[in-house]
Amino acid sequence: MKLKQSIFEALALLVLACAVGLAFNAWRSTGLVLTRNYFPVLTDSQGRDPADPSVSNEGQPPQHGYNVVSLSEALDYYSLGESSIVFIDARDDAHYQKCHIPSAIQFDYYHPDDYIDNVRDFAADAEIVIIYCNGGECEDSILAARYLTEEIEDPLLFENVYVFEGGIQAWREADYEREPENCEP
Repeated sequence: MKLKQSIFEALALLVLACAVGLAFNAWRSTGLVLTRNYFPVLTDSQGRDPADPSVSNEGQPPQHGYNVVSLSEALDYYSLGESSIVFIDARDDAHYQKCHIPSAIQFDYYHPDDYIDNVRDFAADAEIVIIYCNGGECEDSILAARYLTEEIEDPLLFENVYVFEGGIQAWREADYEREPENCEP
C-alpha cells in the first residue's frame, strides 16, 4: 500500500514540476521555443548524413551548399572595410565577448530572437554576409546561415551568404586583428 502511495506522490510531483517549468518558460521572454528543432541533422543534397563514414565527400563542394570563403578571402573582404560586407559571429555571448573579429555582428543561433533585429539592420542590404563560428567541427555558422536564409521573414539572399569554415580559430592562428585586442578565443 505504501509503495502505491509513494509512486502516486512521485508522479503527482513530476506533473506539478513539469507544469511549473512550462509556465515559467512561457512567462520568460527568452524562453525556449518548444516547437523548434534545436538539433537538426545536416544532410547533403541526396538526404544523406555527411557524418556517416560510408559517405565520401572528398573533392566535393561543401555539403551545406553555401559559398565558402578561405582565410585569405575572409581577410581580403575584411580589409575592404565596406558596409556592404558584413561579418556575423554565430557563437554565444561568452565566446563572442571573449574574442571576435572586429565589427562582427553577433547572432547566436540558439537564441535568435535576441539578435535578429540587429542582424537585419546590418545585413539586409549587404552584398556579402560572412558567417563564422569557432571553426573546425563547429556547425553554428551553417545553422545560422540556414536560419537567416530560410527561417525568417524577409530572409537574406542565399547567394549573398558565405561561410568562413576556418572561423575565429583560423583567424587567431593567422594573428589577424581581433577584439579585444590580441584575445584568445
